[in-house]
Amino acid sequence: MSATNMYIRKVLQILPEENTDSNLKMFIKLVGSQLRTKFRECHTPEETLQILIESYNRLCQCQHTEMVVDISETRTGCTLHSILQDQPFIVDTTRMLLIKSGYKNITGFNAIIAVQRDENGKVLKIKAPSGIQEPLQSIIRFDIDGVKTKDFENLKTEMCSKLKLAKMMVQDFDNMLGDLESIARTFTRRAAQQPDKQSEYQETADLLSWLIDDNFILMGLHYNGKKYGFFREEVSSDWDSNHILSWEPPKSKYSVAVRKGREESPVHRTGQVDEIILSIPRESGKIEKCYLQGLFTYRAINQSSRQIPLLRKTLGEILTDDGSQRGSYQYKGICSVFDSLPTEFLFTSNAETLGNVINRILEAEQNQEPHTHIEKHDREDMTFVISSLPRQTWSERLRMKIQRLLMSSTGASYCDYGVFSGRYNSVLVHYYLTGTTALSDTAKAQLQEQLVTLCTPWKAKL
Repeated sequence: MSATNMYIRKVLQILPEENTDSNLKMFIKLVGSQLRTKFRECHTPEETLQILIESYNRLCQCQHTEMVVDISETRTGCTLHSILQDQPFIVDTTRMLLIKSGYKNITGFNAIIAVQRDENGKVLKIKAPSGIQEPLQSIIRFDIDGVKTKDFENLKTEMCSKLKLAKMMVQDFDNMLGDLESIARTFTRRAAQQPDKQSEYQETADLLSWLIDDNFILMGLHYNGKKYGFFREEVSSDWDSNHILSWEPPKSKYSVAVRKGREESPVHRTGQVDEIILSIPRESGKIEKCYLQGLFTYRAINQSSRQIPLLRKTLGEILTDDGSQRGSYQYKGICSVFDSLPTEFLFTSNAETLGNVINRILEAEQNQEPHTHIEKHDREDMTFVISSLPRQTWSERLRMKIQRLLMSSTGASYCDYGVFSGRYNSVLVHYYLTGTTALSDTAKAQLQEQLVTLCTPWKAKL
């Protein structure tokens, strides 16, 4: 018998014999089987029984479609209970808000169970999810120690707002996906009809197909009078998407533009939302606009950028402007550095800017002394930093130290990084930070000095 099953048996043995509620016993078995080792180690079977009974009673008191969020004070902090219809992004959104609010020590559980109710919402039967279409509910309980504030009502309000947004984007996912697939087909059709714009239109169609292929989390779509996800009127008090409608991107031969929004993502993970505008050519000659909000997935930002539609064209422009011969060290170096740059940075920068950054990195690899450059950006809430250092100094621990220093100094909410190993016994690491505050010239000089000191071997300091 597994350790989990032994633990559940001990919990059930404590349950008084006169308690004949079969649904409660099934609830204990199902939720108990989803408790992690850390939770079992921190709670005795007696404590776990009381916790599960409390969660069960809350489940019985709410309706299936009702969102229940409650935060109560405890001796060492507070406890968060959440019961709602199961869907993606619940747990990571909840944790993200708690951590953002300064709550670090979070323990507890999230369990998924199938619940059958009558027309009045009374629980009839609790069972394990079977994989078929049936009502599933997410049961969350987080114990949070060392709470910095007791303003639980505002935290509860913000939590409900974030979960409401998550619910809306999941609810409208199929509609948003269907529209994107339709738009991709339009670009493919227009590419066949207009040979002079075939390359540009097909590249946009390929990019949309790439986004659809688990590379972009769709949060909102505004197109042809339809508003889905974050654009819905029902969440207008929780999220303002109107600013994107007045976006006029720089002129480009491609029918798509990508940028970082100024608002932090309210769901899934930290970082500013990614915004996309599509200019869709119709046979009548009219151009229709489609606006998207979302986030590039971890899958998207961790793959080779030279293979991604639109970015591969940007790389081609950089290589053409550089004039290096295909297969040469310079050519390969540009491609390698391009691949190491954060995907979101590549999408939001033009070929000229990226060419300058790549050249700076390739020049820095010949420098045997620690060196740091903070790249200027058009927007103050974005910062790009390049650090070069001797290969013998490099370590993952040092990378994390540099990242922590950059985030604390700039106030960044999100950071991505890349590493490029040069041929001159040097390592180049670069960081793309968003949500940053503007640094004065003095603060920038001090930060660069701190980074150089951090990257300097201790022998060189003697």
